[in-house]
Parts: sequence; structure tokens; C-alpha cells
Amino acid sequence: MMPGLKGERRRSVRVPFDRSARAGQIPQSFQNDVFDLLSTDLSEGGVQLSSPEFFPLESLVVLDLDTPTPFRAVGRIAWSEQVGDQDRWRLGVEFTELSDDARSRLRKIVRQRQGARSRRP
Repeated sequence: MMPGLKGERRRSVRVPFDRSARAGQIPQSFQNDVFDLLSTDLSEGGVQLSSPEFFPLESLVVLDLDTPTPFRAVGRIAWSEQVGDQDRWRLGVEFTELSDDARSRLRKIVRQRQGARSRRP
């Protein structure tokens, strides 16, 4: 489902999360490409990314997010859209493989950012 559309089916609260990220497709390509991306929001179920590269729908990616401690997850491209007429894409990644430790840290990040948003005037 695309962001901002009526009838969103998100199960998790999303919070702003403007941090760098790196992603590579699974299985890795012959060139073994890893792309530098930017995350824009985050939830316990996934992340929205801004990417200079197109990733096919349903493809799997290994994703490293810039967090205080290393955070790695595997996810699937749930949706994508080109940004205007630019060579950029917005991608919705649903986490499919996440260690218990990573899930716990993710939950903490989301709760902290959610609390920070609710305290703003």
C-alpha cells in the first residue's frame, strides 16, 4: 500500500527516521551491488526508504540502518514509486527476518521517537 492513501493497512505506528541506510538485493547480483539510501520513516514492521535505484516489487533485500548499534534486517519490497520525474524511488520495505535483539532495539527506537513527537508543543 502506498503511503498517504485511504485505507492504509499498517499494523504498526510509523515515526520519522531520517538516517542513512545500505541495501543489497538477495540473492546478491554478480556485481554484488550495495546501495546507499536514506530512511524517511520507521515502524516495528518496516521502513520507508529514498533510493537512487529501483528495486523490483517483492524482491528481498538485506538492509543495514544507521543506528547507535549495528542494525541488520532482511525485508521485502512491499511497494515502490518514482519520485516525480527524478531518478529517485520511494520504497516500502516490510521486515521479514529480524533477530530478537534487533526487534527489541527497533521497538525501543520507535517508542522513543513516538514519545518525542507527542511531547512537542
